[in-house]
Amino acid sequence: LDLNITSMDKPLPPPPLVVMAINLRSFINPKTYTNEILMVSCLTHTKYAVDKQAPNPPFQQHFCVFSCPTQQVLPLNIHEALKNYKATKVQKMDSERALMNYFISQFVKIDPDLIVGHDLQGYQINILSER
Repeated sequence: LDLNITSMDKPLPPPPLVVMAINLRSFINPKTYTNEILMVSCLTHTKYAVDKQAPNPPFQQHFCVFSCPTQQVLPLNIHEALKNYKATKVQKMDSERALMNYFISQFVKIDPDLIVGHDLQGYQINILSER
């Protein structure tokens, strides 16, 4: 067995992280009395250096996906307004199931190392895992 040990004077910097900030909106369905997800928005940075100053801009990708409860009606001009909105990628889904499928496919594709968000541990992760 041939081993070669090399000592380094300076430690290697930590690898950059893929960071995702998640926010969701939900409502309580009046028929089933369960939380349903109406919207999920995400900001991501794919090369976040933890040993350096925060990047500017703080994120590289962003998207928002939403659906409408069956009892509600969206504004008539929603499709035109979404086409003209360029600040982020906004996607309308026909159901909560389609919304969750879209979110999960994006989540798997981005593959974050670190997930951040407001009240993730106390509330939002529970709703995501239930749905």
